[in-house]
Amino acid sequence: MAGRQNSAEAISNLIQEHEENVTARANRVSNFELSTWNVDEVAAIMDQVSPRSKTRGSNDPCGPEINRSSPMIDWMFTFVQAPEVLIRHSIQQQAALCVNRLGKFQIRREGYAVMSHVWGETCGWNTPTAWGPVDLQLRKKGILHRHFLKFFDRCESEWLWVDVLAMPEVLEDMTAAAKAETERLRTDVINNLRQIYMRADKVVCLDSFLLRLRSGGMIDVAVVVCLGRWITRLWTFTEARLAKQLILRTEDAAFDLDEILKFLYENVDNDEHRYCGMLARLQPLRPVPLGHVARKWRPEQEQIFSDIRFGGENRLCDVGVDQARALFPLLALKWQTGWTLQQGLQRIAEIRPNAKEFVEEYCRYRGIDWSS
Repeated sequence: MAGRQNSAEAISNLIQEHEENVTARANRVSNFELSTWNVDEVAAIMDQVSPRSKTRGSNDPCGPEINRSSPMIDWMFTFVQAPEVLIRHSIQQQAALCVNRLGKFQIRREGYAVMSHVWGETCGWNTPTAWGPVDLQLRKKGILHRHFLKFFDRCESEWLWVDVLAMPEVLEDMTAAAKAETERLRTDVINNLRQIYMRADKVVCLDSFLLRLRSGGMIDVAVVVCLGRWITRLWTFTEARLAKQLILRTEDAAFDLDEILKFLYENVDNDEHRYCGMLARLQPLRPVPLGHVARKWRPEQEQIFSDIRFGGENRLCDVGVDQARALFPLLALKWQTGWTLQQGLQRIAEIRPNAKEFVEEYCRYRGIDWSS
């Protein structure tokens, strides 16, 4: 046991040499996904990760950019922002409000990709030394166009659906009436997310750690994605689970998660296999392929509940109510503006015979105070 602990600690320390603010994830992965690996094996993967740029404010794969609005910026640069009227039309048509490289918007039902990301990593809204707080006037302008083009360089699609553009934001200086109306619009977009994700040709994962991996193989990609921030967010789980195809972008390549999982399913034949931890972590992200069996939280429980139970583990939300709201697209449910976290969980508990048991377990491991 002492040797295992020493190995896990050494692996965690090695990972932290290659990424910032990753202590908790490095400790968890070294004790679970990489529990049967040795330091040299992990070092071979970390050696393929490009050093993070030390440029000030460079904590994102698509930046760094600017954080403060100014007349000079207004004069020199163009910003991309979705017109509210098109957001409303996309809601009415139950379709995706997409954008192209020129910053032109179009409502589409097919022929587009979804960008799956952690906002703090990709929006180019960093302060000179860290993430946020973001200048309010800058947020009102949208995304800097020259920065926005980097999304297309990585997603390789003519049309993109980007949540930070298609989802109206409630801003601090809005009137109470404007905040309420914007929140209603956000709810309407959220209630359309299931169709948006499922109709997209692909969902593309942009993770800052993974985007620094050079020429890795499938296992290298599986290891690094388990270490990134993308896998720590609950909304990205929903995006991945509903996608036709989930693409994981590295520095110089793209990998289909279904192909990685196919390899893992075909090679992991017992709980002691060295890839077992990675399969357990990644399997809930995608539907189980024919001929294979996924683990279940309860034998009688529906697979989607087991996938949420395991796939949502260690995943966070910036807004507490999203611990319920992020599950609604997965379960084909409609959110109501003004609902609390408890009301959202209660709605989930009512939908199927075993749902209440799932909600109780979900709240237990997430530390949510909920009573039916």
